[in-house]
Amino acid sequence: MLLPPLKFILSLLEFVLIIGFSFSFYQILKLYLHLNSEILFFLSGILFYIILRLSVERFSDHSFRFLDNFEHELTHIFFSLICFKSVNKLTVTRQSGGSVEVTGDNLIIRLSPYFFPLLAFIVLIPYPFLQIGYKKYDLLLVGIGVGIHLISTIKDIHIEQPDLVKSGFVFSMIFVTLMNLIFLGILFTIPVGTNHIWDFLITGFTSPFSIF
Repeated sequence: MLLPPLKFILSLLEFVLIIGFSFSFYQILKLYLHLNSEILFFLSGILFYIILRLSVERFSDHSFRFLDNFEHELTHIFFSLICFKSVNKLTVTRQSGGSVEVTGDNLIIRLSPYFFPLLAFIVLIPYPFLQIGYKKYDLLLVGIGVGIHLISTIKDIHIEQPDLVKSGFVFSMIFVTLMNLIFLGILFTIPVGTNHIWDFLITGFTSPFSIF
């Protein structure tokens, strides 16, 4: 548990970095004006999932909540394993959400589903090994993964969400906002060229401090 003074200092630092990564993200989005097939397929994946989901849930009784809950709990598990925690039990339902029992807990594990688009990064794994002509199809899937993350995160974030309340809602939201900018920024950078990822990160970390 972080002490209040430390939380305050970290929140200020994170807020400064949010400014930096917002600017860096904007610089990447400007490159989207030079439309290419990879950008088009990536954006199509995002829009396809969002339109599909809104249409299905608007005009039928079907719901995507099981998919949301499954990705949510799977992300908890992924970061639990990264943090060397043992996973004892996984429960996923459509109506009542899900839960994961792990031996230990920390801020990263608790908040990971709200900032890390796990499915998008999973389908991104083959990307470096694909021939040029096939990369756009992988980016279509990555876009769908981003769409899943965006909608599930919007639906899951609210002031009574236990994961967010435990570390303080305001502190958690500042942290989640920053991490979303970083990870989504990386994903949005890939269609314009993986060589821009390093520039995106450097600009995000350094641009706010250049003012001083």
